[in-house]
Amino acid sequence: KNARKPDLIVLHLGANDYNVGGSNKTNFVSKGKELINYFRDNYGKDVPIIWAYDPNEGFPEKVKEIMNSFGGEAKGYYTLSLGWSERGAGGHPSANEHAKQAITLANFVKQKNLLK
Repeated sequence: KNARKPDLIVLHLGANDYNVGGSNKTNFVSKGKELINYFRDNYGKDVPIIWAYDPNEGFPEKVKEIMNSFGGEAKGYYTLSLGWSERGAGGHPSANEHAKQAITLANFVKQKNLLK
């Protein structure tokens, strides 16, 4: 166990990294569950986890499957679709898009009352 315990864990995985190293829907789910279990083993079961994702890339349905397999929101496992409307260099979010996504995340945290 780690000496420091986070108040909240936010993942933003599955856009670019879903299609490298032979990733597919099957191992994405198994490796995603391993990652969630790693956080639980190191930080305990009471730290909320948000998995933010891009609804247009990767395996958004598999992100939801992973988080729901642990009990979903009722057990502290949240998903958040960030969406994109402004692309910057190389198809990545622009600086303005990052700012909008940060506001979306902050509003979600407040709405769900995840920081006590």
